[in-house]
Amino acid sequence: MDDELGPVAASAFFAAACKALESTDYARVSPSATDRVTGPWSATFEDASSVVGVQAYESIDELIQGWPTAQSHLTDLISRFIEPSDPKAWDGYLVLIAPERVNEDQLDEIVAIQYNTSRVRKLVVTGDKIAIDQSLRIALSPLLPLSGVRRLPLRNSDDDFYADVERLIEDDGIEPELTRLLLVAYRNNEPLMSAIESHLVSAENGTDVPT
Repeated sequence: MDDELGPVAASAFFAAACKALESTDYARVSPSATDRVTGPWSATFEDASSVVGVQAYESIDELIQGWPTAQSHLTDLISRFIEPSDPKAWDGYLVLIAPERVNEDQLDEIVAIQYNTSRVRKLVVTGDKIAIDQSLRIALSPLLPLSGVRRLPLRNSDDDFYADVERLIEDDGIEPELTRLLLVAYRNNEPLMSAIESHLVSAENGTDVPT
């Protein structure tokens, strides 16, 4: 990579990674709250269940040499600000970015970093994985929500929740009566298979299932 393009590319890919995380439920932690950063392209994010560090480098060699420092920085933040009893303390990710293609002589080291799950999990995003924002989102997919997933809104009561579930199931083509029986069985802690069998028997005999 051209020496003049290295910083520009690293900055652009770092910004794209931050944008991808901020487009979901991740909130960026203010640098002033963490006391220090590990370089110009360093950021920390958190959501309700995990902590993510993002670190970009100009080259693959810099990534290989610098990732232990970035990991130490992230684990230090987690240990200082999150109680060990909090599940978030054990769900840390370190995103390592370099806008270069991995050479054959670097491949073993990159693979070793990716499979090193000690302390935090590592996601290595290199130039051969990045072309546009969408490609970066694919590389970061372990941290991002599934697209197209229908989400239920928060409800104030079980009745509201079950009504929403019933509508969603019916939308998927399941018979309304079977949906009702399954929800009744679930709420009463009864076997779901028994409800299905009762429904099939009643349908065959042309009788109503008692509730």
